[in-house]
Formats: sequence, structure tokens, C-alpha cells
Amino acid sequence: MADLDLPATGKDTSVSIQLDGVQIAAYDNVAFDAEPVFEAVTTEPLGTVERRLDSIPVGWKGTMEVAVSSRDTDEFLDLVLAAGATRVPALITIVERTTYRDLRSKTYVYPDVKIMGAPKSVKRGESTKIRISWETGMQRIAA
Repeated sequence: MADLDLPATGKDTSVSIQLDGVQIAAYDNVAFDAEPVFEAVTTEPLGTVERRLDSIPVGWKGTMEVAVSSRDTDEFLDLVLAAGATRVPALITIVERTTYRDLRSKTYVYPDVKIMGAPKSVKRGESTKIRISWETGMQRIAA
């Protein structure tokens, strides 16, 4: 029997993080934001004084806020920082899956992600939250 207390609209987002093709972290009910990054291109045709502006999509960037209940996220971030410090290439992929209340879902894959920062918020009596900022120079893939 269906739960009648759920709202008719809404969504839940889950995220899994893969390192070199192996899933190393999975989170449910994540605050996930992603936005496209554009590069502005200006052209000035010869013989005219007009300027044309065009925008070219060059990738994606975003943040995700994860409530941490285990040490997996700290170990993942330590691994990424150690790989960056030693110049060892690590291919990070983020898979975002959004499930809507009518049970339809949409999945996006963000390949070749770079972690830009991960501040941690810890207060006594509250759950630990990590806000991971990420960026990729590639287009996302609808799966």
C-alpha cells in the first residue's frame, strides 16, 4: 500500500563516486548542485563595426553536501589529496541519480572530475557535513 504522507512532488538525489572505475563511496539524500560552465567567444567580422558574442559550453561545476556517518568520505578525500600532491593521475567520476515521487528517475554521469575543495562542518551533537566542490571540463552523460 502506498504511503499517503509523501508529497505529490519532490525528488531524492543519490550520488556515487568512482575512482578509476571502482565505486568508493555512495550517498543517499544528498544536496547536489550542478551548473554548466560556458566560455564567451567574441567575433568581429572584417569590414564591419559589429561584435558577435557566442557562448560555448566547456564543462560542468557544482557542489554536493554529504552528511557523513562513517569515515569513508574522509578516506576518499585523503586519497584524492595524496594523489594530487604526488602527481599520480586519478580519474574521478560522479554519478548522480535523481528519483522523483512518481518513481521515475534520471541519471547523469560527470566524467573526469577534479575536486576543488571540501570544507567540513562539525558541531557538537550534530551530524558531520562535508561540502565537496567539483569541476569537470567535459560534458555530462545522460545514462
